[in-house]
Amino acid sequence: LANATETSVEKAPVAQGQDVQDTHPRFLITIAEPSLERLALWELSERLGASVKRAQCRIFFNSTAPVERFAGLKSAEKICAVVLHAQASDLHALAAVCESGGEAGSKAAAEWVVDTCIWDPAVALWRRFQGLPAEPEAPLTFKVTCRRKGARFSHISSQGVAVALASSLAARHGWRAKVRSPDLEVRVLFGDSDLLVDLPLLFQASVRIGGGEIVEAGL
Repeated sequence: LANATETSVEKAPVAQGQDVQDTHPRFLITIAEPSLERLALWELSERLGASVKRAQCRIFFNSTAPVERFAGLKSAEKICAVVLHAQASDLHALAAVCESGGEAGSKAAAEWVVDTCIWDPAVALWRRFQGLPAEPEAPLTFKVTCRRKGARFSHISSQGVAVALASSLAARHGWRAKVRSPDLEVRVLFGDSDLLVDLPLLFQASVRIGGGEIVEAGL
């Protein structure tokens, strides 16, 4: 694997500086540290046959590989289903609706996220990765994790957005909010240049490195 990583990582079809929303990527991979990036790109290309798109420091990709292939990735900290990646004009629209700040601004931001996100494909993907039937047998339990990075949205409360978003999702989708041990986590990250909403599909608690080589077995 080490030799293959050195010679094959450049084969990953990465496009720099392109608008990721143009191709609606289904997945996001996160890695524990930058030194794993080359391995991550190699695994996405060689193990998943993925097409990869870079947006800032994030690695988005599409793949039709079966779930068990994903579970064998060594480099990944998390694999997530992308619900929304908003940039440029979309982000300007969000900033406009929540410019009042405070509780009203947080609620407006949450409503914008609920209305703008395309939830069904991402939730269907999450159900497939969890081995659940396509048609739910009971309402999903969920929690919302919201974080802000940078100054652009510093006038709204992460906690306020999370609470308002949870209330809206429960009302619209019939899901049940549950902070501890929910079925599903909805992650929202506000940044100066983009907004990301995703659903974690697979994760490993840590990626250990010993002697310069990966020593984890995968997700």
